[in-house]
Amino acid sequence: MSGDQSVKGKRNQKEMIMSPPLKRRGFVLSEILSTERSYVSGLSIILNVYQKPAVEGFFITQEDIDKIILPIVETIYALHQNLLKSLEERIGDLHGTDDPLVAEIFESFIPVVVPLYSAYLLNFDLATTQLKKLRESFHLFDAFLKVQKQTELAHKKDLDSYLITIVQRLPRYVLLFKELVQNTPKSHVEYNRLVKLYQRIQETVSTIDHEKKKSQQKDESIRLHIMFGLEKEMPQTRTLVYAG
Repeated sequence: MSGDQSVKGKRNQKEMIMSPPLKRRGFVLSEILSTERSYVSGLSIILNVYQKPAVEGFFITQEDIDKIILPIVETIYALHQNLLKSLEERIGDLHGTDDPLVAEIFESFIPVVVPLYSAYLLNFDLATTQLKKLRESFHLFDAFLKVQKQTELAHKKDLDSYLITIVQRLPRYVLLFKELVQNTPKSHVEYNRLVKLYQRIQETVSTIDHEKKKSQQKDESIRLHIMFGLEKEMPQTRTLVYAG
């Protein structure tokens, strides 16, 4: 490559890095990192402010807490801790012309967590119902949850508020990666990988939503069979499914 071509190449690279789309790309990357920090913090609160103290204080049994906070939440938490560590190392605090690549991080992460999220979402309604029943049946447990909500560690948010964030996380990735693709130039080295990754996450969320609707339809069918005394003809009862 001649000297003129080399200078021209460096100039084009600098212009691309400093272009408005790449500046917006940097903002999106920062948002991905900040939301991941917040999400991991929320998972920690579920386990360390609500779950463990509830069992250790004998406010509820391990068997009952597992019906509310599914055991796979601990696995989800561990995986997201690793994801956050990778993002911190790759993104950190963006400065000037920094343009970190993130596609490869999520390419290895998404296939691992999808089965866990699928199991969690399919059982979420049942777990929510169990939480309501246990709060009504065990007044000490209900009082414990109210006290924990008011602590500084819980940021005055109840357990339900943190549990729903797990349901919302994959759809949030869809929005974040849609924005990331839109603000990544087509000439960018990881553009095509980001497009495929975005499509994969989007398809995953759609598949899980479809499975959840099928599960809800089955539950409604069971409810109607019981209502009309047709238990012998009803489909197999759904039970909690744990992945991992």
